[in-house]
Amino acid sequence: MVYYLGRLIIGEKKWDEITEERYNTIRSHMSNIIRAFRIEECFNMIVENYRELEEEILSIALNHIIYVGCDSYRLITEERELNRRLNNFLSSCRLYRDQLQKTTKSINKNTQVSKFLKDEYNKSFSYRLMETLRNYIQHCGLVYGYTVSHSVINIRRVINNGENDQIACAVGLKFKKETLLEYIDDKRNKGNNPKFKQELGNYPDRIDLVPHIRKYMESIW
Repeated sequence: MVYYLGRLIIGEKKWDEITEERYNTIRSHMSNIIRAFRIEECFNMIVENYRELEEEILSIALNHIIYVGCDSYRLITEERELNRRLNNFLSSCRLYRDQLQKTTKSINKNTQVSKFLKDEYNKSFSYRLMETLRNYIQHCGLVYGYTVSHSVINIRRVINNGENDQIACAVGLKFKKETLLEYIDDKRNKGNNPKFKQELGNYPDRIDLVPHIRKYMESIW
């Protein structure tokens, strides 16, 4: 069999004959490049899903500032959208983690990716919380219960040297600690970290997930 190297474009006539050894080498490298590109696509999904989650939080906060008062339908819709964004984000993180380990190992058996991920898991409570939460969502159900808090702040303005009161609004996505503790205690859920359970016990009854989501993203980034 004769092997050639060239470009598959209209009008291209230059094809260089190459050896079978060089062909196999190029083919192997090309396969690795495609695998690496697919990992990048998985990471891009994480970034986009995280951006959409943050946008949803900002959108809810803005709506509660502009439209005073709320109705049950709007609250249900907002909670549904937050759940969708959160689930998309956590699922894409798991996809990226699994594909990263599998792909890098297929390229280089001596890769340290698994060790890096394990180190991030061990040093970050937020990382452990998000990983546990993802498992809970997959096997048990969605997160219910978000809060919107309002406060009045004074912003000094140059105009007329006066002070005007402004309304600030913050959105929290809160989850019952007891729900996760029950999930961890379930004997069917193997591999749960006893240290994590003890750490979780030190937190308030309702944990605001938003700051932990951001720290989790920092670990992945």
